Amino acid sequence: MTPTDLAVVLCTYNRAERLDVALHSLEQVRQPKGLNWVLIIVDNNSTDDTSRVIRRAVARSILPIHAMFMPEQGKTHALNHGVTYAQDIEAQSIAFTDDDLTFSREWLAELWHAFDEPEVMGIRGAIRSSWPTSVRMPSWYADNQQNLHSVLPRSDLGDTRQRITSPPWGGNMAYRRSVFDEIEMFNHALGPIGSTHRLGEDIEFGNRVLAMGLRIDYVPSAVAFHPGLSRAGHEAVLPALVLRVREILCAGPRPRRPRPLYPGGTSALYPGDG
Repeated sequence: MTPTDLAVVLCTYNRAERLDVALHSLEQVRQPKGLNWVLIIVDNNSTDDTSRVIRRAVARSILPIHAMFMPEQGKTHALNHGVTYAQDIEAQSIAFTDDDLTFSREWLAELWHAFDEPEVMGIRGAIRSSWPTSVRMPSWYADNQQNLHSVLPRSDLGDTRQRITSPPWGGNMAYRRSVFDEIEMFNHALGPIGSTHRLGEDIEFGNRVLAMGLRIDYVPSAVAFHPGLSRAGHEAVLPALVLRVREILCAGPRPRRPRPLYPGGTSALYPGDG
C-alpha cells in the first residue's frame, strides 16, 4: 500500500451550505505532484443536508474523500474518530480544518512541505478574514481582531515562519502522526457539542504538545480564510460581539481537565452504506 503523506480531518455538524463552499474551495487547491493525501470528513450526527453535500463531493471525484459518520455528539468525538482513522491508514501527518473556511491555492503544498524539517512536530497555519467585496472591513473589527477571534476567527502572526510557544488553532493546524502516538487525543470535556458552542479542545491539546518540549512552527504561507460578515450581518451582530468582547476581557483562565484516551475504531461511510 502506498504510504499516506497527509490526512486532512474535517469535522462537520449541520452546516451543509458552508461545508459545500469549503469543499468547492478545497477542489480549487493545487494537489502537489507526489503528495498522497486523503480528506477525512467526519459527519458528527448532522440532521440537515450534510450527507447529500458529502455524497455530491464524492461523486465529483476531485478530492480523495474518506467520509464517515460519528453518531456520538461532540466535536472532540469526531476529531478523535478522524485521528484514529488516520492512524489506521498510517498517515505521516494529520491536518485539521473547519467546515466554514476556504483555502489558498497552495494550502496543501505548504502544509506538506512544512514538515520537511524533521524536528518540526506541529504546524500553525494562518487564518485570515475574507470579507465580501461589497463590504468594507468595519473599524470595530479591524481595531479588535485579537479580542474577537472566538467569534470571527483570525490567526495571523505575520509573514515570517517561526517557532512558536502558543498552540495552533483548530481551523488550520497539523501534527505528525507520532504526536498522537505519544500524547492522549483531544479532551472530551472541551469543544462544541451539537449547537452548544464550547471552545478550547485545540488549544488544550496544543499546550500539551508544547509542554512536551516539541517544536511547533507558525507557517504563514499555509493560509485559510474565515468569512467576514455581510453588511446586514455585521450590523446585526455588533451588539452581541460587544458583549462577547467584554466576556473575553473579563474572564479569567479556563480550567484544564484531562480526559481518558479515546478507544478508537472506524465506521462505515453512512449508516446502511456499503
